[in-house]
Amino acid sequence: MQETSTSAGNVELKVKGLNILVYRDGQHIGRVWWNDEFRAYIAEDATGKQIGEHESRCAAIDQVDGWVTDEVAQDVADRIAAHFLGDPDYAPKVMDAGWDEGAGRVIVWSDELPDWAFLVRHGGMSDYGCAIEFEPMPLPEGVWVEVVNEQAIRVLPVR
Repeated sequence: MQETSTSAGNVELKVKGLNILVYRDGQHIGRVWWNDEFRAYIAEDATGKQIGEHESRCAAIDQVDGWVTDEVAQDVADRIAAHFLGDPDYAPKVMDAGWDEGAGRVIVWSDELPDWAFLVRHGGMSDYGCAIEFEPMPLPEGVWVEVVNEQAIRVLPVR
């Protein structure tokens, strides 16, 4: 089997046969392969669990590189609910890995503070009449978040 490599930052791609193996900082984090039946590239984590699929090879590689586990995403969602004093019956939702074709995992919460997503990283006050000034929310080690919209964030691995 012929093996070739190319580097993009700290992510390395190795082509082995029909597989694209994805490494970050020398550690195998997943693979991407073409599936004729689905007419799409399949993205898998290092254990072989499918984490997404896409017609674009680059987008499938991004799904592997931007992978955040279910447990970590749920931890962030639980922290959001606690930090912003949410009703447990209307908790933030962790969306499926391929929900919006982006990297990482998206957390959506439309039942509470309307602009909470803007307050996660830097804290501050809501523009919607909540008199509480929130501190920045502590995140689990190894992840960061970006705002998708005022009621959704994307959880990504620190690179």
